[in-house]
Amino acid sequence: MNLKRANLSAADLLGTDLEGAELWDADIHHANLERANLERANLEGADLDGANLKRAQLHDANLKRAVFGIGSYPPGELGEANLEGADLSEANLEAAVLEHVNLKGASLYKANLKGADLNKARGLSPAQLEEAIGDTETQIPDHLQRPEHWLMSSPEEGEE
Repeated sequence: MNLKRANLSAADLLGTDLEGAELWDADIHHANLERANLERANLEGADLDGANLKRAQLHDANLKRAVFGIGSYPPGELGEANLEGADLSEANLEAAVLEHVNLKGASLYKANLKGADLNKARGLSPAQLEEAIGDTETQIPDHLQRPEHWLMSSPEEGEE
């Protein structure tokens, strides 16, 4: 399915099967993609700002340079997705499983990573973690250090 540069802004795509669809540079902001199948879809450069990705399947999807932004509901499954250079600034990735996801060069500025599993994420740097919002439940690769501000954001540590 070829939807390159399509304007799907605010579209209701609840449960839609878009497996392998070509959606690069598509405008999908504020769309309802809840439970949509986007496995192996090409969403390179797509605008997903404010999209509902709750329980959406994005396994092995190309999200290179995609924009998530404020108000995006956390995706269901992102395993092996390519998020290289993606703008995840202020995106809600709380409790997301980012197994084998490529985060090289992705912006994680104020991204909510509380409780997320980044253990096997690829291309993740200390600078990206410093910009993000995480907590003691956020799982990170062994070779990286948990930012100090993540330790202070835990409810039990905030009270002294």
